[in-house]
Amino acid sequence: MKQSIDILIKKHGKAQTVKSTWDTAYKEIFEYAMPSRDIYQKTYSGSNNNPDYQDRRSNQYSSTAENSANEFVNTMQDLLCPPQANWIDIEAGPLFKDEDKEGANEELAKICTVANEYKNLSTFDMTFSEFCYDLFAGTACMLVLKGEDMYSPICFKAIPITEYCIEEGADGHVCAVYRKYTMRKELVKEQWPELKNLKMTKEDQDKDMDILETCYYDKALKVYHYVVIDMQNKSELLSREYKTNPFIVLRWNKAAGEPYGRGPGMAALNDIKTLNLIKEYGLRALAYNLPPLLVQEDAMLDVDQLDMTPFALNVVPNTQTSIVPLQL
Repeated sequence: MKQSIDILIKKHGKAQTVKSTWDTAYKEIFEYAMPSRDIYQKTYSGSNNNPDYQDRRSNQYSSTAENSANEFVNTMQDLLCPPQANWIDIEAGPLFKDEDKEGANEELAKICTVANEYKNLSTFDMTFSEFCYDLFAGTACMLVLKGEDMYSPICFKAIPITEYCIEEGADGHVCAVYRKYTMRKELVKEQWPELKNLKMTKEDQDKDMDILETCYYDKALKVYHYVVIDMQNKSELLSREYKTNPFIVLRWNKAAGEPYGRGPGMAALNDIKTLNLIKEYGLRALAYNLPPLLVQEDAMLDVDQLDMTPFALNVVPNTQTSIVPLQL
C-alpha cells in the first residue's frame, strides 16, 4: 500500500542515520582520491549554493590516488558502456521456441536500434562517468526519468552520494531510495512536467526548495511508488508508479548484512593516506636538510631577522676578508 508523507519522512531519517556511519569513510576517499569531486565539502544541485571552483588539493602531496580513480572510471566505461557505441543488444532467450526465435530477434533488433539512438542522444555517457566515480568509493546511484522532447527522450542524472540513502528488502535488493536535496523553485517545473502549473511568484522562482525524492517498492501491487515531497510544507508535489525502479543503485564488493558497498578506493584508502603522509613528511624534512646560507657583509647579525628556511641569505659580521661561517 502507498505510504503516507509522515511515514516516508521518518523512514528517510532512519535510513540517513545508517548512511551517516558510512560517510566518514566515503568522505576520506573523495578527499584523497577525488578532491575535485569532493561533494562532502562542496554541494551544488541547482540551488543558490556557490558553484564556483574551489581548490581541494592544498593537502594533497601525491596524485597517485587521483590518477587511479580516473583510470578506474575510464576502464569501466570502455568495458561496459563505450561512449557513442551501440552496445544495447537483446536476443530471444531459451524460453522462446526455436521456430519463433528468428521473428523475435528481428523485432528485438528494431527495438535495440531505437534504444541505442535514444541513449546516444541523451547525456548517458557523461552521467555514467560521474556514476563510476562514486562507484570507486563503493556505492553509486543514477536516476532515469522521461525526457523533455524527441531530441532528449530520456534524462539520466548521476545522484551525488551525499544526497541519498537506501533501504534493503528481505531479498537483499534495494527496496527504497530516499534523496533529500535543494533545488531552485523555477527548476522544479523543468524537472517534472506535471508541475508546470505550479503557482509561484517571480520573487519565489529564485528561492530554494527543500525536496525529498523517494521511490519504494510495493509488494502487494508489485510496483514502485515514486513520490516527490515539499519538506517545508510536508506536502506531496508529485506521485508516479513505475514497473522498475527509476533509481539505479550499484554497490561494489558488498558485504553480507551491509546496505552500502566497499569500492576500490576504500580497499586502498590506508595505502593512499600512508603515501600522502610519506610525501608530506619527506618535503617537510627537506627544509631541515638544506641549511640557510650565511653571507658576510659589513654589518652586525640581527638575530630577530634570522631566516632558517632553505637557501635563505643571512648577513653576518665582516670579521675577515672572506666569507666565513657564523660561529654559534
